[in-house]
Amino acid sequence: MDGIRPADIHDIQNRLVFATKARPGRKSVVNQLIEMGCPIHFGSLSEPLQLIDKKYRVTFRAIEIFRDHDYPIVISTKGPLLGDAEYLGLLASHKKCALQVSFSTLDDDLGSKIEPCAPLPSERIKMIAQAVSRGIWTSVRFQPFLFPVQNVDDYNLALLAEIGVKHIIVEHLRIPTNFDRKALSNLSTVLGIDILDYYRRHGMQINRVNYELPSAAKLRNIVEFRNRAHEVGLTFGCGDNDLHHLSDDECCCGVKTLGGFEKIYRGSFLTALMSCDSDGRINFETVKEAWQPDGSIREYLNSDCRDPDCARPIEYLRHKWNNPRLSNSLTSFYGVEYKREESGYSYRLTRECLKLMGRV
Repeated sequence: MDGIRPADIHDIQNRLVFATKARPGRKSVVNQLIEMGCPIHFGSLSEPLQLIDKKYRVTFRAIEIFRDHDYPIVISTKGPLLGDAEYLGLLASHKKCALQVSFSTLDDDLGSKIEPCAPLPSERIKMIAQAVSRGIWTSVRFQPFLFPVQNVDDYNLALLAEIGVKHIIVEHLRIPTNFDRKALSNLSTVLGIDILDYYRRHGMQINRVNYELPSAAKLRNIVEFRNRAHEVGLTFGCGDNDLHHLSDDECCCGVKTLGGFEKIYRGSFLTALMSCDSDGRINFETVKEAWQPDGSIREYLNSDCRDPDCARPIEYLRHKWNNPRLSNSLTSFYGVEYKREESGYSYRLTRECLKLMGRV
């Protein structure tokens, strides 16, 4: 043995079957989401198309299972197997599979230093062209966007549109608060700037476990990316949580209008925010009226996020709604104000933000 313990692919098969056969009162939140048909995203925390999958076939078999169940998935990758004919053929055979290819930069020299184990950006561009030629719906994620070392001009959106990309997502660099000092020093050396010092000098905020630039320092970039994307016929999604509502819709992955992806979870603050009244008022009724799974979510939350009085999703959301100073509450979104009115306190979007969203 080489010390690697592959995931048991039968767990996925069993979960898909069990989610639809379990009695209503015994279905977990995850099983309810699966039964509802909410799309599953591969690649948020790990690389699904790394070379070792050629040996263990975990990702390959998982995609086969989801294809055979006609279940919608998003594959987010910058792995070398994206250029493998067998894997491309598999992705193309699943008609409810959206591909998302990630980049930190489109510059090969910088990319080779930032992402030394990934294919060069130019190689990924060729892989995208191959995927599109197979009829695979493809988007590009610039994550992280290496501002201020790179700016909007360094990302050739016209080229992406020309080869058949449909959508882009942009998210600024987030620096983990527990980032190894040597690794952070190496990153700064490659970028040619003390990146943490730059963040400090520009109003750095700590968002739970990450150092981030404040909304105001990112806003111009996001608006410019969105405008340029629209100019070349691409749709746009913002991966920065505080500016997520500047996306074209509440799903930053851009798959909302794809066939088979209609069951995106909408019982969230983001949906409520993007469904605000014409005067910017945000209503909790939007969250209540959307479909919500029933059952406890405590086991899926880390200890910092749990609350003893909240178990079901709607209870957790109401708790956040009633406590605007908590992390990930509505006030964490750019342009949201918590104001006292005659009828009590309410959340509203500023007029400036409504303009940015095209609501005025």
